[in-house]
Amino acid sequence: MRKNTLDFLKEYFPLIISLFILSTISIIHIFTNDLWIDESSSLITTEVSLLKVIQQALIWEEQAPLYYFILGIWRLISTNYMFARFLSLIFMLLSVVKIYMIIKQYEKSKLLLTLFLLFISINHNAIYSAVNIRYYSLTIFICVILICQFLKYYVSDIKPDLKEKIFFSIVATISILTQYYIGFLLLAIGGVILIHKGFKDFFRYCILMILPITVIILQCIIIFSQVETYLAYNMQGSGVLGMFKFILVKIEDNLVAFNSFPDVRWLRYLIRIVYVFVLVTAFINRGKIRHEAKYLIFLLVIMFIPLSVLYFTMGDDFICFRHTMFLYFPIILLFFFVIKPLNFNLKIIILSFILASFCTMVRGEGIFFFFAIVIIFFIKNKFSKNSFKTIIPAVGIFFLILIPILLNRIDVIGSDGIFMRAVAESGSCGIHLCNLYPEKVSELMEIYSGNQIERVI
Repeated sequence: MRKNTLDFLKEYFPLIISLFILSTISIIHIFTNDLWIDESSSLITTEVSLLKVIQQALIWEEQAPLYYFILGIWRLISTNYMFARFLSLIFMLLSVVKIYMIIKQYEKSKLLLTLFLLFISINHNAIYSAVNIRYYSLTIFICVILICQFLKYYVSDIKPDLKEKIFFSIVATISILTQYYIGFLLLAIGGVILIHKGFKDFFRYCILMILPITVIILQCIIIFSQVETYLAYNMQGSGVLGMFKFILVKIEDNLVAFNSFPDVRWLRYLIRIVYVFVLVTAFINRGKIRHEAKYLIFLLVIMFIPLSVLYFTMGDDFICFRHTMFLYFPIILLFFFVIKPLNFNLKIIILSFILASFCTMVRGEGIFFFFAIVIIFFIKNKFSKNSFKTIIPAVGIFFLILIPILLNRIDVIGSDGIFMRAVAESGSCGIHLCNLYPEKVSELMEIYSGNQIERVI
């Protein structure tokens, strides 16, 4: 029995640790976050009978009614708003479980699987969706199921049987009853099928979409009412440049939500540098990338076309975060397919240099980690063409991460805290900080006493 338990923990360790971390962070937010206005709206909508919940969701919320109906049933157990948040957490945990089942088919390394699931679990969008009394986490869960079916039956050569077709049609219908915007995902799946499989399979897909389309038609009045509500805000569209920026920001925000740390510019800079490096490396290794990535790119392109048009004509409020939750998993999965072909050793080397840059940010002496890693790398791999191909991008990332911090320190205190500090403290150079930066010392003199100045210097 004990052996079976250990085998189970070993087999599902990536899933268990990611679920534990997501649950821990989310539960802390569930019990500490104040009630949001949108959450209050959800609670008011579900305080009536179940039949009236549907009416309230359609007319008052002007939203698809399924989530509110499920929430109404859930609140029959307890009306506490913290308990209501746990429903969202459950849907998000189920999403992670389903994502694990998908990724496991493509990645055998437990370490990389764990890192990728942790990347998902600490994502701000995942946590935000898990703790809000809104339809966000249910939207993600349904989209994960749709993408899973899409990869299994419409990208591969496996033919879905009647049972699978009916299941896909039901899930598609449920998705429309959860959020209208998921229709863009269903539209994109149809477009990819037409490109990849041809008109015959596309026609079969359209037959499966009869029920979801019927549901959309029946809700047209509510959908138009919601559009009129947004138009009442006198929203203004964006220019062409803003439209392209919208696409890039949506991709960035679904990988790492920048709205969770709006003032940390160096972190944004770091993330974008990593993105650029991954894209360049992926282009170099494009022959090794799985064909699923190509169809996910088609999927996202087709989805972004109508979204960009709406953004261009109506502005950001009409295509904000809560409307585009269906983009979360396709973008995350595409990122996984892009980074997967990277050599495992290269990933570890790059991670080492990133950690060395963080150490150097915290304390200038961390630069010695950088020199140590470089020396150890060449001792192990010798001087060769392949060694330089590996070390140059890693060293480049180290300095690209570090340079913005050094420039910021120079602007604030007049020293980068690393190289200039070493020169200032070098006895052989005979240079003192007071001589290098007399203006800064004069400013400090007005604040600190003489003894404190000596410690600062």
